[in-house]
Amino acid sequence: MGVSPLSGSERTPGEIDIGESIKGSFSHAVQIKNFSVGLLFNGPEYKDVKEKAVVSVVYADNSKASFSLIATGDTNATWSVSGSTVNMLSQATLGKGGAWSVVNPFGNKLVKSIAFGADYGTPSCKGCTNQSDYTFMSITAAVPEPETYAMLLAGLAAIGAMVRRKKKV
Repeated sequence: MGVSPLSGSERTPGEIDIGESIKGSFSHAVQIKNFSVGLLFNGPEYKDVKEKAVVSVVYADNSKASFSLIATGDTNATWSVSGSTVNMLSQATLGKGGAWSVVNPFGNKLVKSIAFGADYGTPSCKGCTNQSDYTFMSITAAVPEPETYAMLLAGLAAIGAMVRRKKKV
């Protein structure tokens, strides 16, 4: 699956619709610091109610989890997993297309792969025109601090010194 092309007969070209997804994997497991999506609304913009982005991950230990980001107002949304809701969102900017940034979405768990999809927001919505279509904007992974590299090099140097010392004895 992919995303609707930028042009064509699709209802929302260039956006992730229900039945479509963007998938990505990392060369090594990373901690995701944040991700951003846009055009996720709670109506009345396009007569869609509580549009829903679904984010699925595979962690470093190969366990899997699925989360949802649901627009619940012009400046409010929920990020949830297994029924618990966490408030760690920056607000959407009014008039800027329902842009949301989820900060530290998976805590300290390392992620091997991630997929962004969509699901129906409010199933009972009569008159909804195009439920849960949105754009992927960005993702940021943690980069080790220089101090981490310095500690790694110091540790490797110490091990090298111990090995050399052992060889001399």
